[in-house]
Amino acid sequence: MQRENQLDLFRFSDAPAFRVRQSKRARNMAIHVRHVDDIEVVVPLGVSAQSVERFVASQREWIERACSALDKQGPPPDLRLPNRIDLPLCSESRVVTYGKPVGRKGWHDAGHTLEIGARQNRREPGRRALRAWLQAKGRDVMVPQLAARARQMGMHYDRVQVRGQKTRWGSYSASGTVSLNFCLLFTPPQLADYLYVHELCHSVHMNHSRAFWRLVRQFAPDYRRQEAQLNDVRRWVPDWLRLD
Repeated sequence: MQRENQLDLFRFSDAPAFRVRQSKRARNMAIHVRHVDDIEVVVPLGVSAQSVERFVASQREWIERACSALDKQGPPPDLRLPNRIDLPLCSESRVVTYGKPVGRKGWHDAGHTLEIGARQNRREPGRRALRAWLQAKGRDVMVPQLAARARQMGMHYDRVQVRGQKTRWGSYSASGTVSLNFCLLFTPPQLADYLYVHELCHSVHMNHSRAFWRLVRQFAPDYRRQEAQLNDVRRWVPDWLRLD
């Protein structure tokens, strides 16, 4: 599948800086304002810089209103790619370096150091490589943990997949597939363990009925507090990962 292309940063007159991204899925130009320092213009393939400039100029008032509204919400998220990553789930850390050739994967885990092939100022390529590493690390860490918890509980599932879902920590499908979010690597072990319990209980009850919660309580008596903690996503997931 062809990847979306990242164009250079544009600045039009005295307007804020825009990140312009070409997308083969886009049919029309669109502007996403996440903060005054994080404005992205998505354009179909083949659109000229002049057309982008005219489009941005036509939306100037709307952009200013959106930036003003977001500015009142507080400081912007820190979207810079990290120099260090801490993974509480497995009690591991990595110093992150950028720009060294690392092969087709885009990353190389050298133990205490994680080498990323993209330059640090190339946020999207770097972010893709970091997500790929987190997915691989998530498989190494979480799949065995889930298996051990399932044996302890006497529960069954057919397969596991580790992804970077935007809206869920995990899920259990009718086909017996457990899906885990690699962002669990950023949570304490007790929260990830609760998520394993929650999804494994769906192998018995494919709903959130009273019977389901009674079963959850057998293995996670403090489940209400753990549910509330997992709902505070921004507490656990770093801003640079940007799941939204």
